[in-house]
Amino acid sequence: MPPNAQGLIIKSPILHNTKEQLNVFYSDSEIVRQYLTPERINFYQKIVKLSEEKLFDFDGKAIADVGCGTGHFLLALEEYLNKNDIRANLFGLEFSEAAIKIAKNIIPTATLIQHDIYNEICITNQFDIIYCLEVLEHLLYPDKALKNICKMCSIHGKILVTVPDGRHDTFDGHINFWSPEGWKVFIEQNCSYLGLNYEVGTMNKTNFAIIFNYLK
Repeated sequence: MPPNAQGLIIKSPILHNTKEQLNVFYSDSEIVRQYLTPERINFYQKIVKLSEEKLFDFDGKAIADVGCGTGHFLLALEEYLNKNDIRANLFGLEFSEAAIKIAKNIIPTATLIQHDIYNEICITNQFDIIYCLEVLEHLLYPDKALKNICKMCSIHGKILVTVPDGRHDTFDGHINFWSPEGWKVFIEQNCSYLGLNYEVGTMNKTNFAIIFNYLK
C-alpha cells in the first residue's frame, strides 16, 4: 500500500480518523510540516477571499472554525480582519488534543474548545459565522455532523462548508468522495430537512456550500 502525501501508510480510513490516530498525526512535527503545504495555506487565503466575495459581515461577530486543526485558517482570517480593522471573536473547535496544542501557539487570540462534532454543543445559536473546512469527508456520519453545526449557528448566521471534489480526491484517509453533483444532493437533502436556504459551488477542485440559518 503506497504512502499518502504526508508519508503515512493508511490501512483503514476509519481508523485513520479516530481521535487516537489524529493525536498521533498531530504529535509528529515532521508529518505536520508536510501537511502544511503552501497549497494548503493558499487554500485558507482563498476561503477568506470567497467569504469576502460572498459579502460575509465579520464585524462584531462570533466566528467559529469547526475542525480547526492546527489553527492556520483562523490565523489567515485574523490577518484579514486586522488588515481591515474589523473586530470579531474567533473560536476553534477541534477533536484532537494534539491539534489544539499546536493551534494555541499558532492563534493564541482565539478561544479553542475540544469538541466532538457528533455531539451537540452545550449552547445553541452561539456562533454568527461557522466554517467547516475539509472535515466532512473524514466522517462516517457527515449528515449528523452537519445538523449539529447548523444548531451551533445563530439566527440569520452563515455556515461555509468545503470538501474536496471527489473526482480529483485520491487521499486514502478520506471516507467520503463527493462529486459536485453528489455534493449538491447531499446539501440539498440536509438543508431541506432543516428548512434552510443554501448555495453550492466549486472552487479549484473544492466543493463548497454556504448555508443560511433562517427558514425558507
